[in-house]
Amino acid sequence: MEKEKFEKFAALLENEKAHMYPGVTFRKMCGWAGADEKEMDAFLKSEFGYGGDEILDAYRQGTVSRFRDKYGIEL
Repeated sequence: MEKEKFEKFAALLENEKAHMYPGVTFRKMCGWAGADEKEMDAFLKSEFGYGGDEILDAYRQGTVSRFRDKYGIEL
C-alpha cells in the first residue's frame, strides 16, 4: 500500500468525515483515495486488525455515541 493512498483515505475519515455522508462506502472511499479496495482492506487488517468496512462502522458508531452522549441526540 502506497503511503499517500493510505494518508488520503485517513484524511477522508478524520478531516472530511466522509463516513457520515449517506451512501459513502469503503469502496467509494478507496476510489477517492486512488487505492485498490482489496489492497487497502488487506493493509488495514494487517496494520489495525480490522477491515475497511469494520473501520467505517466503528467511525459511524463512534459519531452516533458522541452525539448521544454530548447532545442527547439519537442519529
